[in-house]
Amino acid sequence: MNYEVIYHQQGTDTLTAKEHTHTNQLEIIQIVKGTGNLLLGKREYHFSDRDVFCFDGTVPHYISPEEGVPYERNKLSVEKSTLSLIIDENLCKNIYFKSDAETAMLMDHVFRQIKKHSEEGQPFNAMSEIFHLLGICYSHNTNLLPSQEGPLH
Repeated sequence: MNYEVIYHQQGTDTLTAKEHTHTNQLEIIQIVKGTGNLLLGKREYHFSDRDVFCFDGTVPHYISPEEGVPYERNKLSVEKSTLSLIIDENLCKNIYFKSDAETAMLMDHVFRQIKKHSEEGQPFNAMSEIFHLLGICYSHNTNLLPSQEGPLH
C-alpha cells in the first residue's frame, strides 16, 4: 500500500504554486482554513474553509493559498493501483464539495486516524480509514468538476 497522508499542514510546502503531477495517484485535499486557488488541468478553482477536492493526481495541478491569510489543509495521496483491487478506477473522478460542519469534523477525524495508523505501523487499519474517506467523497459525486480542458475562471 503506497500512500501519503498530511494532517493539518500549516502554510506552504515545496510544491505550493508549482504545477506538478503524481504518477498513478488519487489525491484528496481538505481545506481546513484559508482561501486561494487550485489549478487542475487548465481550470482554476477558488477555495475557502471546508472545501474538499478529490482528483486524479496525474492531471497537472497546483494549489496557491492567498498570501497573508492563515492556510491549513489535510491531504491524502494514494496509488490508484492499490485502490483498483477494491474500486473501479473510473470512480477516481474529479469531485469538489463544500462540506458542512459535521462532514468537515468527520473528515478531519478520518485524516487523523489515517495518520495515527500510519505512524503506528497499522497499514490495514489505515487502508480501512482511506476507504472511509473515499466513501465520504464519493457520496458527493454529483459535484463533479467540469472538464479540465476549459478556460480558467
